[in-house]
Amino acid sequence: WQSLACADHLFFPGDIATHAYFVVTGNLKYTKMNNHGVECVEWVDRAEDWIAEPVLWTPSWVHLGTLIAMHETDLLLVLGSQFGEI
Repeated sequence: WQSLACADHLFFPGDIATHAYFVVTGNLKYTKMNNHGVECVEWVDRAEDWIAEPVLWTPSWVHLGTLIAMHETDLLLVLGSQFGEI
């Protein structure tokens, strides 16, 4: 479980991913550059449910964008290295 205040960053491009995140309350903004150098924005909230899920099936994953809380946000974390053991 992790709580974020408004404007808290959860990760940045190049950070090594360790968890998948499921949104319980609040919302976040995910920003990354596409292959053409254009900034793309996605909103992550309860309707979207999760982010960084490749860490659940990939032994090594690096975040490609920035994730920032837009409001107070609570997240449920799933540790990728232990997911397959459940």
